[in-house]
Amino acid sequence: MKLEKEAGLAALKKAGLIFTARYLNRIMEFYMTGAKTYPEEILMIANLFDEIHDVNITVTEKRFAAVKAMLKGDFVVEALTLILNNQRVKMMDREAYEIAADTYERIKNGMIPLLIYDDEFIIKPHDSKTEVYSMGDININITALMADIEKNPKAYPISEIQADWVFWHACKPDKIDVAYAMNETDLHQPLLFIEKKIGQYVCADGFHRLYRAYQEEVKMVPIHRLSVTQYLPYLLDKRSYRRFISYWNESLFNVL
Repeated sequence: MKLEKEAGLAALKKAGLIFTARYLNRIMEFYMTGAKTYPEEILMIANLFDEIHDVNITVTEKRFAAVKAMLKGDFVVEALTLILNNQRVKMMDREAYEIAADTYERIKNGMIPLLIYDDEFIIKPHDSKTEVYSMGDININITALMADIEKNPKAYPISEIQADWVFWHACKPDKIDVAYAMNETDLHQPLLFIEKKIGQYVCADGFHRLYRAYQEEVKMVPIHRLSVTQYLPYLLDKRSYRRFISYWNESLFNVL
């Protein structure tokens, strides 16, 4: 593995490509999704970087052969180090470089979770009755997640949040059905909030409890607040899993 990683870094250096800092998010997405990349795709992506500086070295399939196989987190960290330490990148776009460098330092120090695609990702059992929370075309298995929270509550601490604030910031009109079992909702049961982006949480389960709390002017409601790494194993299928990793890693640079 060490020799393969060194070969990948050497190939990256020999390719002679210097990326500007504002394209680091696209580099992140390219390496972190775990997609099976082919030579023509690599060349296509390279051509999209309109500020690539080719130092008189032709980009060939052979030069990218070693890079193509390096889709692991440790390689990405070293590749980013190589790019961020390049003086020409700093001079080309100083402001973008500083933002990217700050984000990279936070990732390296574990302050921001960088998601790595796992080919052995295990899908939780689900069927037509499974409760699902959707973020566009990304689906989360709420049934399996809530079952594990009930089995191991100590791993999911309960906190409180203001019901009136939450109502306007987390509820969507199409999620609220006023007539739906409103009297059966238990306001003591914690709502489920998940981290959609860095520091940004949404209500994934408990909309009716939230609405009842708002109606009855309850000031505080209990919630489980889950970080991205806590609910990542509950992505409904591999399609959702792959797309979410791409979405999350790209958002790391867009939120700063």
